[in-house]
Amino acid sequence: MIGLSLASCCVSAGVAAADRDPLSSDRDLLAPWHGVWRGVLEDAPVPLDPSPNVQFTVDPGADDRDGCLVWRSEYILNGVIENVKDYELCRESDHFFRLEEGGGVFLNISVFGDDMYSAFALTDAEIALFTHTHREGDVIVQDIYSTKGADEPVSGLSAFIGVKRQRLILKRDGEF
Repeated sequence: MIGLSLASCCVSAGVAAADRDPLSSDRDLLAPWHGVWRGVLEDAPVPLDPSPNVQFTVDPGADDRDGCLVWRSEYILNGVIENVKDYELCRESDHFFRLEEGGGVFLNISVFGDDMYSAFALTDAEIALFTHTHREGDVIVQDIYSTKGADEPVSGLSAFIGVKRQRLILKRDGEF
């Protein structure tokens, strides 16, 4: 309905450090993300009318949940929760996480400092998506770019054209 949530972010292959358990505490990497964040979802080129408010929650708990965190987005229109994306974000190695969306669907997520990346394709719709999420202090900005193939592949290269951008700007414990 409302598109992808902040949960739908990030891709790459991570390699665990030799002296570290990949499912160990997330405190060193994701602790700054813990908490409740609020903001508004924007769409381009066609704006949403109305644009939903979003409450995003990252609950600590990787130590108690086998390396997984609660990763939840609630989409709110006119004060009513219209949609909830309730996921688990699980550490696979130092900078590589998997987001469980349910139904056996996992998205790969790479975390580098305060940035998260993901790329995936909706093969039935012939759409590829790239997500970049950046946290700076008490602000998270997420951009989700939807693309489709622009041309037939040439010499092993496929070109894409952007068709949509969703932007979510969230503030820790912020107002809508």
